Amino acid sequence: MTTLSLQHVTVAGRTGDRLRSVDLTFEPGQTCLLVGPNGAGKSTLLRVLLGLEVMSEGSARIGGHNVRDLSARGRAAAVAWLPQNPRLEVGVTGEELVAAARFRFQEPWREARAVARDMLRARGAHAFADRRMETLSGGEAQRVRFAALDAQEASWWLLDEPAAHLDPSIQLTLLEAVRAREEQDGGVIMVTHDLAMVPSFFSKQARVVGLSGGAVAVDEPLQPSVSVRSIGRLMSLELAEITVEDRPHWVVQGAAP
Repeated sequence: MTTLSLQHVTVAGRTGDRLRSVDLTFEPGQTCLLVGPNGAGKSTLLRVLLGLEVMSEGSARIGGHNVRDLSARGRAAAVAWLPQNPRLEVGVTGEELVAAARFRFQEPWREARAVARDMLRARGAHAFADRRMETLSGGEAQRVRFAALDAQEASWWLLDEPAAHLDPSIQLTLLEAVRAREEQDGGVIMVTHDLAMVPSFFSKQARVVGLSGGAVAVDEPLQPSVSVRSIGRLMSLELAEITVEDRPHWVVQGAAP
């Protein structure tokens, strides 16, 4: 499996650095939740790992190789990306979108489509194979995108608010997908603003990284009691932990005093 690392990474912006001297290493088999206020640099961090951002300083490495030195197929073998607002989906069917995620394998198109059908079926999205993506609801489209992540067979998933504004069934789908990847030693880095959802990801492999002003402000194992305080301070919120049916839940009580 593949280690991802950022070494002294700074990304300049118009009004200040979007990332500032970031040093992070992500090990295979790890689930990392990336949190922080708007504009903290979370999406920028994912784009650096994808080779889509020009760094003012530092380096991003995939398996010891500079990310910008890898070919598109090499990057696709390591990282699969689900952005906040996926584009280039108009005019393609669910099956075509998932098959296109197989581009790194250089296989015949008919084989890619056969794999796509299998992946859609596994995600409960086979009914959308012949539907154009722009005709699907948000939840339906997200199921297809998860099938595309499966089809790419990358070592890491980089997810940018994948459950934002979607119904609870997508959150359950997401949680199940992350759990499955942990069992297969696959890595996940996920941006989220849904703090109520965070306790669902407690596990031995889970980690939370919090950004503030482009810098790392929190980096610790994701665990009850400890993380609720760290994330609350980061987000300037007063969070409380409650237990419902033996499961931890976080609730927002208000702004931090």
